[in-house]
Amino acid sequence: MSERVTPPGRTPEERRFLGRVAEALGRPLLTSAPDSQVRGIRGLAEMTEGGPGKALELFLANWRALGGEADVVSADRAAARAAEILGEWKGQRVVRWNDPLLDETGVDRALKDAGASVYVWRTGVNREEAIREAQRADLGITTVHWAAAEPGTVVLLSGGDTPRSVSLLPPAYLALVPASRVVPRLTRVMREAVERGLSSSLNFITGPSRTADIENDLTIGVHGPGRVYALVLEDR
Repeated sequence: MSERVTPPGRTPEERRFLGRVAEALGRPLLTSAPDSQVRGIRGLAEMTEGGPGKALELFLANWRALGGEADVVSADRAAARAAEILGEWKGQRVVRWNDPLLDETGVDRALKDAGASVYVWRTGVNREEAIREAQRADLGITTVHWAAAEPGTVVLLSGGDTPRSVSLLPPAYLALVPASRVVPRLTRVMREAVERGLSSSLNFITGPSRTADIENDLTIGVHGPGRVYALVLEDR
């Protein structure tokens, strides 16, 4: 058998073994990696994106495809739309994060004017009482730390004012999503989450809660909200 050229760094034993494999297959021995149309996770992370508008369009399409509902509204319109959504779902009790953005929208006043009660989960509240309020609520409202266009996911960092129970315990969930927080992919989310310091819990919400048994019978809303709404706030 004639000696074939192999990539540098191979031991003589490796060169002989690879040469025998190539000869048995009737193929030339490759000296460099072949071109590939498939991108790994690193390639996806490094792809040039289509800009904020494209990411928002893709997020809305994927969120809806997964069973979520969505609107794009101005910040001035957000509170009134949240009240309309609660009315459409015939809800009367709301639990929400203690987030300055929610205060700025005036969502509490709009909800109370519509006849709903609003419980704000704040750092330092009695945890058992707060959990009971979340369990009784018809709707949980949060902002988001990120929204990933692909696969259509909102991402929440858990904390004292931003507990995960608000997005998990009520049967319906509403996320206020500033358009500036929509990013192309989860790879961006993970990189930025590490840079800012991960909280005790990083929560990914991708459509309504889905549960399937061994026979693949799918049930919606057993282990989380059965209805989810993304209310995207236009950049000012």
